[in-house]
Amino acid sequence: MADKNINIRRRLSLASLTLAWFTVFAVPAVMLQFSLDYLFEITLQANRQAALATLSGEMNSFRRDLTAEAFVERKLHDFFAGNRISNEASATLSALEETTGLKVAAVVTHSADLTDVDTFVAPHARAQLPVLPRHMLRRYLSVVNHYHTASAEERRSEDLRRARKDADTFLRRQFGLIVEMPLEPERACRIVSAKLGGPAFFFYMPGKRVAGGSEKHTPGCLVVLRGLDLDMGKILADSAKISARGIIRSFSRLKIPLDGQNRQTRSILTDYVADQAGQHLVSTFPDTALVDLIQACSLAPVNLDRVLAHLPLLKVTVPLADLQHPLATSAGLIFSLARLIAIIGA
Repeated sequence: MADKNINIRRRLSLASLTLAWFTVFAVPAVMLQFSLDYLFEITLQANRQAALATLSGEMNSFRRDLTAEAFVERKLHDFFAGNRISNEASATLSALEETTGLKVAAVVTHSADLTDVDTFVAPHARAQLPVLPRHMLRRYLSVVNHYHTASAEERRSEDLRRARKDADTFLRRQFGLIVEMPLEPERACRIVSAKLGGPAFFFYMPGKRVAGGSEKHTPGCLVVLRGLDLDMGKILADSAKISARGIIRSFSRLKIPLDGQNRQTRSILTDYVADQAGQHLVSTFPDTALVDLIQACSLAPVNLDRVLAHLPLLKVTVPLADLQHPLATSAGLIFSLARLIAIIGA
């Protein structure tokens, strides 16, 4: 019996093919784009809100780091952390200026047991500080070290408090300070000095115990700086370099001159700004830093006109890349591939 071949031909209509293409390719591509756009948008908004608290904390740190005493303290802490204190004050002063870039007015070094005290005054400050009495400095540093290492109960004793006050009075008379200055070890203490012609900074690094076969103390060092010798440009640049958690520090300008006639200049400018660069917080300088900027760490307003022309502002920024969803940087590639697949499916 002969075989019979039966051919069945089925044709799909254009409407069916178009519907299949929409269902399989076009609709998923459109939904993918809308879904990712929505995901990226809500992620960006959520991260912007979360960044507000971080920016506020970073602005407070920025304002603290801008002060001259914080700058001096950072530089000297870095120096004493990586260098041994020499018994020669002149050698210590040279090492300080070479390593930190600071212009030091005077250095006092002492041995571990405070028996040997050496002093050196830089040439530019000898007119104001011709002599530093070693005997009185030894007594002063002895009281400071004893007060610093004493217990809380011992510090409240009348004899120790009187000795500390007498020591502070000596320092006031020696440097022409406006008030007694209770020097705190490892802290930059700022005060106005008549002899040094303006703000002065004192930093004392006491002798520390060294672990070994027997405990002993290393030499100590007292550093004195004049405000006149500080470079405000270096202070601003150094504070702007300090950053944490990917936050960028920078400076901005208020375009309105401070002539006293514009109402917008009568209020302190602190505001959050969002743009294509990221999330920003803009704020004004702290009072002490602004005074130093106007007076160049002196007693005269030498930069008053320049500051009044354009008020410097502080700005901290979280970059846009840190606020976006991780896939946002590849969004263009994802959408292009989806369109390509849809075209191929057609």
